[in-house]
Amino acid sequence: MPDFGPKWISPKPLDKGGQSLTFLVEEASDPGGAVYVAKILNNPKPDRKMRFLREIEATQSFNHRYVVRNLGSGETQKNGWPYFVMPYYGLGTLETHHSDLGTPLDRLRVFLAICEGVAYAHRQGIIHRDLKPANIFMAESKSPIVGDFGLCYRADEGVEGRFTQTSEAVGARKYMPPEWREGRTEEPRPTGDIYSLGKILYWIFQGRVYDGHEDDHVTDHPILKTNTVLENQIPGRSPDRWILAHSIAHELVAQTVLRQAESRIETASKLVEQVQAAIDRIETGGQILDFNLPKRCVFCGAGTYQLPSNLPFPTRSKRKNPSGEGPFMTLTGFVKNLFGIGIQAGHIIPICLVCDVCGNIQYFRLDLTRDKSGEKWNP
Repeated sequence: MPDFGPKWISPKPLDKGGQSLTFLVEEASDPGGAVYVAKILNNPKPDRKMRFLREIEATQSFNHRYVVRNLGSGETQKNGWPYFVMPYYGLGTLETHHSDLGTPLDRLRVFLAICEGVAYAHRQGIIHRDLKPANIFMAESKSPIVGDFGLCYRADEGVEGRFTQTSEAVGARKYMPPEWREGRTEEPRPTGDIYSLGKILYWIFQGRVYDGHEDDHVTDHPILKTNTVLENQIPGRSPDRWILAHSIAHELVAQTVLRQAESRIETASKLVEQVQAAIDRIETGGQILDFNLPKRCVFCGAGTYQLPSNLPFPTRSKRKNPSGEGPFMTLTGFVKNLFGIGIQAGHIIPICLVCDVCGNIQYFRLDLTRDKSGEKWNP
């Protein structure tokens, strides 16, 4: 049993990871009191030791409610192996709590907290590189705690901040971005963590790993499904808020789980802003836009949705029963070329509106409204 020095006593084996061992310990000043976790290197190879020391160094500076804290570090008395001590999270990790995360709105709040923790680490110049549910601890308050920085990268030290070869894939493959998975990046960027966050969000809502190809989620891996929309409802409440929460989660996955890093939401701070704005919309009774509702922007609240001036919206006489390469196929092709989004299907009737204040884009389907062809709607 390792000897962690005079401050930490009564070690009890807790878990064994790939590169480390963990033990429950107590403070010598409070025997029989609160317990903590001592993490010790399990692999003495030089490169593994350097990674472990990097984790200790990174966590020493952390002071955030959603990021693991380093309560002290040192070397074992017998063999001089490095260790550090952190709080003990008795609820385990996020990986075992999918079924009890609450309503869709509660799940967005959990995701927001994770994003805030990652954004804080990024502001300290630390890129996590191994974000996944198993590395998110759960505090007694059910708050998520971003942990396990064993593969982190210090952005302010360039190549010196990386302890893996350029061609070496790091992290959980199902959650890592393609540029890391394929080992084709010299210096990891924050957008890699953004990709992993998008997959964590998908898991939070679906309970399974998003394992499809990037950019396929809209059609092959939708979050907005009837069987999940109706889960976790509060009795007596309309499902509208939960439908909106799933719709928002779907939009966020579509902006983060993208093959091209430059196409993703740029920073974790911006992702925090978007998730917080979405939660505010839901809490204040925001609804999915329909043509029977006002056209006020659901994001900024100040502008209204307008047709782009050069959008070839068909006249009322041409809106009935579109088929083949009719006017709505022309419209959806135009929208896809202009904004990079669109649906190429003859039975789907699309229209795109843009907020005249913030520029938010909403992509509508007329065939899902009461006025199936859009005949009576004249923007």
